[in-house]
Amino acid sequence: MSVLSKFKQNKKKSNEKPKSLFKKTTIPTTVKAPKEINDIKIVDNISNEGIVFHKDYFEMQTAVGIKKFGRSFYIKPSGYPARVRINWLENLFSGDDMDVSVHIEPFERHEANRKLKSKIDSYEAVIDAAAHRGDHRKIDEVRQNLEDALILRDEIKANANSLFYVSISASIFADSLWELNEKCVNMEAVLSGDDIEIVNSFDRQKEGWLSSLPLGTNYLKNSYRNLDRNPMTAIFPHKSSKLNHTGGFPIGIYRNEYIFFNNFDRKLNNFNL
Repeated sequence: MSVLSKFKQNKKKSNEKPKSLFKKTTIPTTVKAPKEINDIKIVDNISNEGIVFHKDYFEMQTAVGIKKFGRSFYIKPSGYPARVRINWLENLFSGDDMDVSVHIEPFERHEANRKLKSKIDSYEAVIDAAAHRGDHRKIDEVRQNLEDALILRDEIKANANSLFYVSISASIFADSLWELNEKCVNMEAVLSGDDIEIVNSFDRQKEGWLSSLPLGTNYLKNSYRNLDRNPMTAIFPHKSSKLNHTGGFPIGIYRNEYIFFNNFDRKLNNFNL
C-alpha cells in the first residue's frame, strides 16, 4: 500500500462521525383527559397494581414497594381420597393466606347413565380377561369398582343420586419466595395426610390464579374429575347449625332463637360467611 492511499484511508476515517454510546431518547406520547364523568368501579379498588407470571409462581405488586409471591395448584384428578368424610377439605379451606375455588358442573342424567354403562362394561371386560389369566388379585381389585358403579347407576336411575364434574384449585401467597416454598411444602404434607394429592399448575400459573378467583370460571384443562352427590355434599364446609356471635345482625331462626352473625368476630378465620 502506497503512502498516498494510506493517507486517503486515514482521512476517510477521520471524517466519519463517532458512534454515540447512548440511545436516542424517545419522548412518550402525551395523554389527554377523556372529558367524561366516570364512576370509580369496585374492581378498580380491589385490583392489584401489576402481576408477572413465571413457570411455577407469580409476583404480585400490591402497593408501592410491597410485593407478594404466589403459586397456584389444584387437586390432581387421581389424587382424591377413596373415601371422604364431612369437612374433608377443611385443611385446604383453613390454609393461611389462600384463595380456594371449587368448580362444579352437573352431569345430565342420560349422560351419566351412558358413561356409567360404558364404565361397567369396561370393568366386566377386565374381570373376564383376568379370570382367563388366573389373576385373582386383579379380579378383587376391579370387582369393588364394578360394585360401586352398579350401585351408583341404580341410584341415578331411581333419582336418588347424581354425578358432577368437579375441579378444586387454589392459590397460596407469601411475602417472599422462600416463605412461599415453605408454605407449599407444608400444605402438601398436611393434605397428603388426608390422602389428597395436589399438583403445581406448572407453566399455567395465570390459568390457575384466574381459576382460584371468584369468577365462576375454570381455566385449568385436565383438572376435572367426577364425583357423586355424597362426596359433593361433604366438600362444603360444615361448622354448626347455631351461631353464637357477639353482636352482628340476624340472618335466620334456629328453633325459637334468632341466629346472629358477626363477620368480624374474633373466633372466625376470615370475614366470609
